[in-house]
Amino acid sequence: MRSRLSLRLIGTLFAVPLLAASPQVCHADMVTVLGTANIFGAGHTPPNDTPAPGGFGGGTPAPFVTLNSATSVSFGAVTGTIDIGGANSPNGPDGNPRTAYDIASYNGIAGFQADRIAPLLGVFVGATEPIDPAPPRLNFVGNTSFLSLAPALDQVFFVGDGLTGTGTGSVQQFLIPTGATRLYLGIGDSPSTSNGLPGAYGDNIGSFLVDVQLTSVPEPGSLALLGLGFMSMIGLKMLSRWERPNLALQRTRPAAARSGYATVSPGGPGR
Repeated sequence: MRSRLSLRLIGTLFAVPLLAASPQVCHADMVTVLGTANIFGAGHTPPNDTPAPGGFGGGTPAPFVTLNSATSVSFGAVTGTIDIGGANSPNGPDGNPRTAYDIASYNGIAGFQADRIAPLLGVFVGATEPIDPAPPRLNFVGNTSFLSLAPALDQVFFVGDGLTGTGTGSVQQFLIPTGATRLYLGIGDSPSTSNGLPGAYGDNIGSFLVDVQLTSVPEPGSLALLGLGFMSMIGLKMLSRWERPNLALQRTRPAAARSGYATVSPGGPGR
């Protein structure tokens, strides 16, 4: 019985810290991203939060989520449609595959390449305003079905509907880079589809509704303290259970056995 109890307690000792180490959703936000949300203004203050070096309107500032202690981001659901005008028809968050897009970097924020136009985009920024030179552009041509992605600070990345396929597949994980304080969500637009400068937001309409889920994993130091606490609790529990039978045994043993000295019963035989 005692050995089975010990095994159960030891199992608990190892299982609870492992459960605590698993990723936990620490915060969720519903964010509205307008078709005019300018991803290239991320991390900048007005008027640089709506840049349009390519002309035709800088749109509106991109919304952001504060990251706090999160270590990764996923998207529970992304719904809605936008229309960026021209010959393009309205599209969902994965973009319109009718047209490829190639937008240049600007003001410290990396550009973007993809085989689809106007998808939902994201970028992690730090506490300071982005400055040139921008990090390298990521290329998502034929590469939007990744399971996880680890972009750098100020590096624009494809979000789409947050799944490995359009409306189907596994949930994608986006690892938060060291130093990131905010996640911006927006749209990339330009008058030119070939290394064009940001702009042409003036005729964009529609919006996406984005369920942003921030996930956190406990630091190793926290896990060590948690494990130590459980070890202490379980050790005390085991000690108390082992001591009870010993105390009961002591109560049933005669005084002579407890004292360790020989005794002479009154009225015993004389010499």
